[in-house]
Amino acid sequence: MKEPASQDKIHLLMEETGCDPGEAELALASAGYDVEKAVKTIAGLLRHIVAVKVKFHVPSRSLYGLVLLLADLRRPRVLRIRAVVSYNPSMFETVLDQDWYDVERALYGFRLGEGALQQVSQDLERVLGERWANSGEGGFYEWLREGRTHLVLESLERLVSSHFSGEAVALQLAREELNLDQYHRVRREEDLFSRPASPPAGGSGENLALKVSLEEDEGGVLAKEISPGDVVRALLTDERDIAQYVSKLLGGRSAEGLKSLPAPVESVAPDGEELRIQIRLSGTILGLAQAKRDCRLKVDHREGDPWWRRFLLGRR
Repeated sequence: MKEPASQDKIHLLMEETGCDPGEAELALASAGYDVEKAVKTIAGLLRHIVAVKVKFHVPSRSLYGLVLLLADLRRPRVLRIRAVVSYNPSMFETVLDQDWYDVERALYGFRLGEGALQQVSQDLERVLGERWANSGEGGFYEWLREGRTHLVLESLERLVSSHFSGEAVALQLAREELNLDQYHRVRREEDLFSRPASPPAGGSGENLALKVSLEEDEGGVLAKEISPGDVVRALLTDERDIAQYVSKLLGGRSAEGLKSLPAPVESVAPDGEELRIQIRLSGTILGLAQAKRDCRLKVDHREGDPWWRRFLLGRR
């Protein structure tokens, strides 16, 4: 005689996968009442994770942006929000119909590129997170569930326009459905942020700190003269597995070895006879480096003359 689907097992399955009681009971029965097998069965069937991929252009400010939202429509809740705002027009050429993870990878690449506005990007992430953290916000989850993307598009257009002081925004959106197994598999194998830290007040992101070395240059800037806002060159020397993956993803490692990455300096602090320099590799990835005060570092740009200001002045 088959074992009945106990309420404890049904409840456990519902908690683990977000399924309803009927789906839990059916999955348990088909898996011989083995909870682990039932979880795998449901995870491969339920398609209640939705990825919203957005790109936008604010013509009056020559700004471009990418936004990625992943939402669990069963709970309902936001799983992750990532955003980048930049002066780089090539960002608006990003293909939204590709897999959500490829869009996220492109997003992080633009965060590291010239023209990226780190603080503006983080502010936009925070605003979107605060608005969508409330599951009852304007039928947002119902729109996603029913595929009413035109309403999602209108809501996003209002939010982004409001964030940029009411400026007109050209915005494009693509929606992608995932099953739970697809989402969890990416998280297990490739998620850069599997070690959450304390999120900033009112924010939705996490920080991952990696050990880095700063590239030296005989004709460069003395480390003791480096200041926040300068863009230095960093080598990801952290040996942890997660760091190796980050390095590969961000283009900091090739078949020939390590490649330096441009990154803005966030802080410089004395540490004995050396300096402790913190850089921002992306919106949620920090780099921590030690440097001797008198060594000369390779610097792409100084804070006093950012490249994008020269770019804008040159267009006038």
